[in-house]
Parts: sequence; structure tokens; C-alpha cells
Amino acid sequence: MMKARVLASALDGRMIGAAHVEISRAVPRADAPWCAESSACERRYPTSPERSEVQKIHALSIVEIGDDVEVGALTAIDRGTLKPTRIGAGTKIDDLVMIGHNVEIGMDCLLCGQVGLAGGVIIGDGAVLGGRVGVADHLKIGAWAVVGGAACVGTNIPAGGVYAGYPAVPGAEAMENLKLMRRVRRLVARLAEGGSGAVDGL
Repeated sequence: MMKARVLASALDGRMIGAAHVEISRAVPRADAPWCAESSACERRYPTSPERSEVQKIHALSIVEIGDDVEVGALTAIDRGTLKPTRIGAGTKIDDLVMIGHNVEIGMDCLLCGQVGLAGGVIIGDGAVLGGRVGVADHLKIGAWAVVGGAACVGTNIPAGGVYAGYPAVPGAEAMENLKLMRRVRRLVARLAEGGSGAVDGL
């Protein structure tokens, strides 16, 4: 396994932010700053349904990082298995972000802290993912979509969509769901006080 540990030094003219930046088969383009403890490295994945023990498969590809990409502290970017994991030019990645194998992130995206992308996720240009957003494997988030903080994405999101909630749904529906939860609480209280007739007016 080819591996390089870079300590507060430059990589092809790009300054590494601080110690413990780990790079293994990553291909950063020009002007891509890395912060402390970031890594783009090899991962192996348990993928054997036939055997009871965990089997490991080598990641054989690389990580491609475009121009003017920023990677925050303690962010991990897994190498692709057979094709590269790609980070598009101009994308900004906050601290503590996890990017799985074979993820493809478009240009000028914003990923806030603690975002987690499972393997094979595709994110279009200009998309914004709020803090603690989780995206299930092999889903697509369209260009210029916005996903609210702490949302759990289990379906594809169309271009320009605004989604929020757990599970993530269109923003207006997410707000309505919150309102319904408050109404249910009031309904339960009224039923406890006055029986079935107490639901009138809800």
C-alpha cells in the first residue's frame, strides 16, 4: 500500500494545514488546502454474505480532489474501490465529515460538519448539506439542492429540492409533520381529560 504522512509541509505547492494529515493514493489538484487530521486514504469493506466472518476487500482506486477544494479537520475521504472517489472543484468540506468510497461530489458544494455520505452517493453541483446530514448509499442529490441539518436522506433528491427531517422529505412537508406532532400531543391531552368528544375543533 502506498501511503504518505505529511506533517505541516507542502504537497506540490499546496500547504497542508497542520500535523497528522494522512494521504494515501489521493490526487489533489491545485490550491486544495487540508486541515489538521484530515485524511484521504484506503478503506476496506465487509462484503461477504456467504461467510460468517467479516471479509475485507481492498480499495484499488484513488481520491480525486479538484481545484480550490477545502477539507476540514478530522474529515475522512475513502478511496474508491474500482473507480475514483471524486470531489469537484470549489467544494468546501467542513470538519468531521465522512465521505464513503466511490462518492462523487460536484463543483461548489458545501458540506457542513458531521455530514456522512455512504458509498456511491452522487451529489450535483452547488448542493448544500447542513450539519449532521446522513445520506444512504447510492442515492443521488440533485444540483443546487439543500438538505437541512440532521436530516436522514433515504431517497433521491431532485435538483433544486429543499429537504429536511427524519426521514428527509420536502421542506414544506417536514414543517407540516412537525405541526402534526404538536397536534397529536394536544389531542392525547384532550382525550385524557374529556374522552372522545374532546377532539372537536382539532
